[in-house]
Amino acid sequence: MPESPPRSRRKAPDTVRQALLHATAHTLGQNGLAALTVQDVADAAGVSKGALFHHFGSKQDLIEATLTSLIADFEDRVREVLRQSPPRHGGFSRAYVQVNFEHLLQQEQINDIGLTMGNMLEPALLVYWRTWLRGMLAEFPDEACDPRLYAARCVADGYWATAYGRPLDENERQNAQAMALEETAMNPYFYLAGAIVLEVIATSLLKASEGMTRLGPTLGALAGYGVCFYLLSLTMKSIPTGIAYAIWSGVGIVLISLIGLLVFKQRLDTPALIGIGLICAGVLVINLFSHSSAH
Repeated sequence: MPESPPRSRRKAPDTVRQALLHATAHTLGQNGLAALTVQDVADAAGVSKGALFHHFGSKQDLIEATLTSLIADFEDRVREVLRQSPPRHGGFSRAYVQVNFEHLLQQEQINDIGLTMGNMLEPALLVYWRTWLRGMLAEFPDEACDPRLYAARCVADGYWATAYGRPLDENERQNAQAMALEETAMNPYFYLAGAIVLEVIATSLLKASEGMTRLGPTLGALAGYGVCFYLLSLTMKSIPTGIAYAIWSGVGIVLISLIGLLVFKQRLDTPALIGIGLICAGVLVINLFSHSSAH
């Protein structure tokens, strides 16, 4: 019975394949898609053209495999950052920005600017990147339509365009990265302020409903509370629940009392108490939902 080939020899095909992928990415970065030849790739990888075509049936197969590998590596890094970060709105965009800049810095340090996401600047290759990004945003639909997060991703993409093919300036990189990350830092206190305002409006409408006997104010109050609870749930993704609730309920109750006194010439009557009760019930539901989602 013949002996098994040594372990190092069994791994050789994978080693050659990876060398070809690396050589293709580097050659793309240096020469562009139009000037890419299989001979250049084979020479860069240190193999023959026959060995190249043993692993890849055509030049197009080689290019597609290279781009798939490059994007998969980028995605792995993004998901690793996501796993290490607390869940919050804008998490994917922050990871996208962070990995973009880390990846570019790493390639500059090893003096291999060709093997970067800058390869995607070729119009014929950009479709692969856009397809991947659409797929990722489908997992985070709340980020896809957020203009500030879109702007942050554009900052990172634009920096690739300006840095690609020329030396990088450290101050420029730091400023661009800081600007991009700042764009993703959605201020949760805007959500909290909106929740407080809607709480006050909804409770005032509830007062005007005359014990829920008037349809218009009653429906307005219920809609106001619904949106209020939604904004509060967004707030609690970034602000600790106790702090968010203390600010929301405390400020809200004070404003409700003032409006009741100044506008309706009333103290905290039954409708106001009902409104406050609905608010407390909403907070309870939000907290229960948050805990169940965490587990």
